[in-house]
Amino acid sequence: MSIDESCFSLPNSHENAEYFGCKPLEKWEMAFPYIKVVSFVETGTQIVTASEIGPNKLNEQAMACSLIGYNYMNPGMLILDDNKIFSVNFWTMASDTGADLLWRARTDFPFPVDMELPDKSYLTRVQNKVDKDNCSSITVRVIEYQFHGNNIQNEGDAYRVVTSLCNHNKFSAKELITIYHEHQDIKTLFREIK
Repeated sequence: MSIDESCFSLPNSHENAEYFGCKPLEKWEMAFPYIKVVSFVETGTQIVTASEIGPNKLNEQAMACSLIGYNYMNPGMLILDDNKIFSVNFWTMASDTGADLLWRARTDFPFPVDMELPDKSYLTRVQNKVDKDNCSSITVRVIEYQFHGNNIQNEGDAYRVVTSLCNHNKFSAKELITIYHEHQDIKTLFREIK
């Protein structure tokens, strides 16, 4: 399963523009209002199982949190996410469902190396810095790599994925990288819908 966000144009009306807003693009806005959609999508079949729909002002993480609250994530599932907005609160909310997580994180997010693994991934502990009363930390596995695929646009891009699958003997970094890139099928689905 994957979590992903996309935007869809709406008919141009004053009501739509007022409620949903227009997508800002650098120094101008799109001509039409748009809706933001965050969905759970079955990665292989590209079946949308649930969506949260809202105006431009909502952020992807808040919308994804709403989806998590609807109990669509279960033990035994692997959830892929590409939003690059790693937070301990969001991660904990998702992992508390029992699902395993494989999410992209920003390459500048500070993940100190606690234990280097033979496949060049590493374990780290991250703490909740927003909630000072909650001093809990979580252990995650971090895999950093350069993407060398068949898409020239992404060739050489630096990637960092974070996972709850910490056993490198059972889940190799190479296998998880391959699985993570299946998330791109969701981008294809949204392009087909548009």
